[in-house]
Amino acid sequence: MDSKNTNNSLSFLDDWVKIKVAYSLNKASNTDINLKKIEETLVCFKNILRERQKINKEESTEFNYFRFFNLNETKHSELLAFLLNPYEQHGQGMLFLKLFLNKLGVIENEKTKWYVTAEKERIDILIKCYNPETVIILENKSNGAIDQENQLYRYWHKHIYKVDNPQDFNSEDVKIRYQIVYLAPNRNKIPSNNSLTRPVSLEKENPNETILTIPTMLLFSEIASCLEPAIELLHEKNFRLKEYLKQYFETLKNIN
Repeated sequence: MDSKNTNNSLSFLDDWVKIKVAYSLNKASNTDINLKKIEETLVCFKNILRERQKINKEESTEFNYFRFFNLNETKHSELLAFLLNPYEQHGQGMLFLKLFLNKLGVIENEKTKWYVTAEKERIDILIKCYNPETVIILENKSNGAIDQENQLYRYWHKHIYKVDNPQDFNSEDVKIRYQIVYLAPNRNKIPSNNSLTRPVSLEKENPNETILTIPTMLLFSEIASCLEPAIELLHEKNFRLKEYLKQYFETLKNIN
């Protein structure tokens, strides 16, 4: 809640309390008691708002500069890929990617070189390494868009499924090293069946659907909580990145 909203809320409460007090004068005593409780609650809430207003004035806790930008699906993919890419200008190397891989149960080898891309070949975020081969595909649904026909199957077939040397998808190791992560705004948004089935343009020798468990479901709030520990691991002088992370994670938690 920004300062403008806070001031409006306080004004509304002032008027509300006045109305309730005037109303109580014309009612029976038992109603007066109920109204008194309501008024006490409103006064308490009013004090809380005033305290929040005081803290916001001192620390700008209600300010988030991401509200001024159009954070569409593409931009969220770019921002997340920026953090997860160990070679980006944030200068923190594997810090963010390690936290994310741990969330997925992927054991990260210090000698492994990871590659992270955003919005390439229609894939929102692609995370890969070659030793051992690991492929993580992130499908970003921050705007709640519907799944495209055969969308996840196409990604899976091109980047995970090996036509000449198919993996054992019952193997726990394979399940960990090859994942599709479905980033959802809420728990009602799940991958559609038609997104996981084979396109008619592909030969029938290919599986009818992805030989993969339903993609890992992660909410944007879970991504934020997963990466938040990084803030405490930054250098004490790195105020710029710390504040950016705080505000971006706050934004992710509000996606629904």
